[in-house]
Amino acid sequence: MPGMPRLGAALPLHNLTPGQQVAYIQQAEASGYEGIWVPEVMGTDAFTVLAAASQVTQHLRLGTGIVPIYTRTPTTLAMTIATLDALSGGRAVLGLGVSSEIIIGAWHGLPFPKPLGAMREAVDIIRRLLRNERVTVEGTCFRVRNLRPNVPLASDRTIPIYIGALNPGMLRLAGEIADGVILNWIPAAHISRAIGAIAAGAQRAGRALTDIDIACYIRVCVTEDLEAARQWLRRELTGYAIVEAYHAYFTACGFGADSTACREAWQQGDRTGAMQRISDNMVHAMAAIGSAEACRAQLAAFTEAGVTLPIVFPFSHDADPEPSVLHTLQAIPTA
Repeated sequence: MPGMPRLGAALPLHNLTPGQQVAYIQQAEASGYEGIWVPEVMGTDAFTVLAAASQVTQHLRLGTGIVPIYTRTPTTLAMTIATLDALSGGRAVLGLGVSSEIIIGAWHGLPFPKPLGAMREAVDIIRRLLRNERVTVEGTCFRVRNLRPNVPLASDRTIPIYIGALNPGMLRLAGEIADGVILNWIPAAHISRAIGAIAAGAQRAGRALTDIDIACYIRVCVTEDLEAARQWLRRELTGYAIVEAYHAYFTACGFGADSTACREAWQQGDRTGAMQRISDNMVHAMAAIGSAEACRAQLAAFTEAGVTLPIVFPFSHDADPEPSVLHTLQAIPTA
């Protein structure tokens, strides 16, 4: 099978130490990936890891994938991504998302404004600050008054902004205002539906669909133990299915029966039963599992459906995940 022209890698959501994470990113560059995407939930923060990685890599694009727009102000986000861009010699990419009400409200104790308006305001402020414009914005969600920035731009280049999007409204907004969109937990069969929404947003702004990079996280595990990998994915998907927004999203992706049964078992206190309600069909639609060749074939289905940047998101079912996520990372690219 010929190598894919573009391939990104994500930092896995396992308990790797910061040093292990930086070593993983170095391996991603050595393996031929074009960029690394670092998620941020509740562990290491994305910017510190990427700043460390910027000093031991040369060519890899360094993307946040994603950081929420609510936990840092747009001003802080602009300063931080500009600093990373300067440290890396112009390799930074800012991936933004809205996260969830649980993470923003319960974990951070912050309000969770309506996502579409908040994202539009945040991107506008960040872009203007990155151009070192004097900014005054009296928005619904964000306010900036008479700020004349002096952010440390590495060059005159524009730092790309990608938006993490699940639902049609955010997909349309990404098509309208972003340089790229990051899809997540989506079957290849539903990529065309997402692209339709992105294209509608692009058209509304007088842009072409080709102006937007369509990235997609794809969970990948190169393994001979298929059932262990499926069980790990079932556990992971259960954590999402019990969240209302993801339940609605999985339903739109054709897995409403799985998600509903999972939620009902969870609400009844049957944690193990909830996990088992996630079918093999749902697991294999959402992830690439098996030999390296089988995983590449599954990744190819996403590019054939219109994804321009598949992002390998390794996962491991082992108690010590580091060796196996590195194995997956190294096994997927081809010469």
